[in-house]
Amino acid sequence: MLELFLLLLLAHFAGDFVFQDEDMAQKKNGGGKTSQEVQSLLFHASIHFLLYLGVIVILVFGLHYSDIKWLFLIATLLAVSHLIIDWKKPCWECIGINNRALIFMLDQALHISIIILIINWLSKSSILTVLQSFELSNFFETVIFVIIGIILITDFSNIFIRLFLETIKGPVNEEVAINKYNDDGAETAPELSNPINNKENYKKTGRYIGNLERSLTFLAVISGAYEVLIGIYGTKTAMRFYEFNNKDFAEYYFIGTLLSALLAISIALFYRWVLG
Repeated sequence: MLELFLLLLLAHFAGDFVFQDEDMAQKKNGGGKTSQEVQSLLFHASIHFLLYLGVIVILVFGLHYSDIKWLFLIATLLAVSHLIIDWKKPCWECIGINNRALIFMLDQALHISIIILIINWLSKSSILTVLQSFELSNFFETVIFVIIGIILITDFSNIFIRLFLETIKGPVNEEVAINKYNDDGAETAPELSNPINNKENYKKTGRYIGNLERSLTFLAVISGAYEVLIGIYGTKTAMRFYEFNNKDFAEYYFIGTLLSALLAISIALFYRWVLG
């Protein structure tokens, strides 16, 4: 039962974070008011359905699950429910919830709750009982659990941090930071002379640094080498030190870094507890 939940959870995260780019996410969040939004919603739900079908293949041919009918029903119900939840996502604002970071977390909580409820409804044993005594029993479950952790500390955390910062500070003005970089370091970074490429490169670099930072933090906490954290965040601060003259950037940096560290450490502590 636990491997079924972990596989479906992995399929959900893969569909929402690995196989969905920012452009698709923006198009499908409009509530299906235009044909383009409807197409994006259907395409996104189709990806989830295919991923859930992949789970069925693994369960039937790899783990020797015999009841294909209810597995296929689970895949169908999850894809349809995912489509409905995403379609009605603008309704959060209708009830007065405008915090995009909170909406993001509520949306994910709702999707995961549906997974739990559908498994609980169609299976003979309670998934809630299994989750209360959460314990990985084999190597396969451990691998799936680790892959989910990788998604959580990279793509999931990236999106949550960005939405959280936009909520409290507004969209970051990358151009201010980029211009500062060019003014102070043009001789050492001439490849950043194109303003359009600058903005995109700046955003990508921030994501890569954040992913690397959280990955190293995760490994440090998992292994108990907490002193490594000083080197990680000290090096990151030194690399961005010249930009702290920009007050807006400095505020984004410190809030974003603290939130990033909190997420990585919290996830790592949970994984350390589960993995023993």
